[in-house]
Amino acid sequence: MKIPKQLVVNCEKRPERQVWMSGLPFLLKQLEARWSLCLGEPFEHAGSCSWVAPVTRACGEPAVLKLAMPHMEGQDEISGLRFWNGQGAVELLEADLESGAMLLERCWPGTTLHSESETRQDEVVATLLKRIWSLTRSPSELSGSRLGRGEVGSAERFPLLHAPCWLKSATLPEPVVDSPAKSVV
Repeated sequence: MKIPKQLVVNCEKRPERQVWMSGLPFLLKQLEARWSLCLGEPFEHAGSCSWVAPVTRACGEPAVLKLAMPHMEGQDEISGLRFWNGQGAVELLEADLESGAMLLERCWPGTTLHSESETRQDEVVATLLKRIWSLTRSPSELSGSRLGRGEVGSAERFPLLHAPCWLKSATLPEPVVDSPAKSVV
């Protein structure tokens, strides 16, 4: 099993992450069977906190499997993706709350956000935030999450922004996802 180098480095920093890393092969086999997946090779540069790989579902639909190591920024990611339901972020197709595993809509990369000018980055992020904030009528709608309970400080409010490759509007140009019905900011 291939594990990206930066993920290994970050998992070596804490005992709970080392335990997570040692259970990763078993978890992958479990999810592959439970969700009827054909796994691809993990993305080498998909982040430093997750094992992320392209997969194909039994029905032939392409998707992405994301297994995040235990870390504060990712603990409400499933709740956030469920809440936004594909609006401004990829759609969450399946999730395992116990392990934090996510089966995500496949997002086809274009130009990465960090390769754009700071001005353009600000425009894209501001437009995205306006879009996702418009979906929130009250914080309690994120039922049970730290965000919904008001326990998250301003620096932590947008954990999805730490992984812009999964945000639809963080890759340019269109199209970013498989479905022509989906749009980006």
